[in-house]
Amino acid sequence: MSDAPRTPVIALRDVGKTYGSEAHPVPVLRGIDFAVHQGEFVAIVGASGSGKSTLLNILGCLDRPGTGSYHLVGKDTATMDDKALSWQRKTRIGFVFQSFHLVQHLTVAENVELPLFYARVPAKARRQRSSAMLQRVGLDHRLSHRPTQLSGGECQRTAIARALIAEPSLLLADEPTGNLDSKTSAEILQLFHDLHRGGATIVMITHDPNVAAQAARRITLRDGHIANDDGATPLANTAAGGAACSAN
Repeated sequence: MSDAPRTPVIALRDVGKTYGSEAHPVPVLRGIDFAVHQGEFVAIVGASGSGKSTLLNILGCLDRPGTGSYHLVGKDTATMDDKALSWQRKTRIGFVFQSFHLVQHLTVAENVELPLFYARVPAKARRQRSSAMLQRVGLDHRLSHRPTQLSGGECQRTAIARALIAEPSLLLADEPTGNLDSKTSAEILQLFHDLHRGGATIVMITHDPNVAAQAARRITLRDGHIANDDGATPLANTAAGGAACSAN
C-alpha cells in the first residue's frame, strides 16, 4: 500500500473569521483545523452561536476565511475569484437545506434536473440522469408530481437527489432533518447512511447531538473553537494542497 499523502476533499488550516469593526471585533471562528477525506460521513455539531453557520458558509464557498486557508479538493479557495467560487459551488458541492428550497412550479424531475440545466447538459441526458437519481432515493414514482404534492420526507429526498445529480465531491447538509418529524428524520438519516456506504462524502451541520451521533465522525464546535473531534486524521498526513411541504 502506498504511503503517499492523500488529498482531502476539504482541509482547513488555522481558519479564523471575525466580524464587527476594528475597534469592536467579534471573533466567530478561531484556529479551525480539520480535514475530511473522500467517503467520510462527518457531523459538525454545536449550540447556537458556536460558529456552525459561519463555518458552513466557508465550507460551501459562500464566504471566505478571514485568516488561515481552506483547500477544496486540493485547491486553495483564496486564489479563486467570485466566478471561480461560483463554479466550485455548482460542480464540487451539493447543498441540502433544512427548508428544501424546491421550485414549486416545477415537477420533482425538473427540480432535480436544475443543476444540469444550468450546466447546459442536453435535455435527454438530464431526464435520464434525473430519473436514475430519483430511483436511487426511492422517488421514481413521483417524477411528475410537484413539491406541494409531496410529504416533507419526499421533499428532502428530492433535494438530496438534486444535490447529487452533478456528482459533487462533497454533499453539504445544513440541518437536513430540522423540519421533519422523528420518523421521517430517521428515514432521511438512513438515506445518508446508504449514500455514505455508496462512497459519498457527507458533511452535516446540526445542533442536535442525537442527529450528529448518526455520523461516523463528530466535530463539536464551542465558542468558535473545535472542542472535540472524535475521528480526526492529522493534517500532517494529508496532502497540502422555502418549503410548501408537510412535515410528515
